[in-house]
Amino acid sequence: YDHSVYLVPSIYTGEIAAAASSKTARFAAYTAMAVKSINCSVITAGGTVVAVDLIRQAAGGTALTTMASISSVIGTHVGGVTTNVLATHASATAIAQGDIFWAQKGSGDGVAVFAIAVEMVVTPGATITA
Repeated sequence: YDHSVYLVPSIYTGEIAAAASSKTARFAAYTAMAVKSINCSVITAGGTVVAVDLIRQAAGGTALTTMASISSVIGTHVGGVTTNVLATHASATAIAQGDIFWAQKGSGDGVAVFAIAVEMVVTPGATITA
């Protein structure tokens, strides 16, 4: 696999706003990929601990799957605290072409604001543009 798309990770970024259950923009996978890590930085600290989840919706479907969860991001943390979680379980990291994914804050906090980055790599043998 000598195409550069296999060598350079794809990074998807977004911001989760202050309202409870806010989420980043939704992204559609342009090809089959695997999640490698999720990075969550606190912009504005919240008042309670709240999970930040990576959610996947299968192409053409309505069922949602929580791929990863970061539950210790805020609480009493100050702005600037960053948590990085490696995604190591293969069955929970697969994204198929056309799947939609995003990061979402739980309903327990209406104050916290987060910056999110999701690192993904193209799955070997996936359809790519030459």
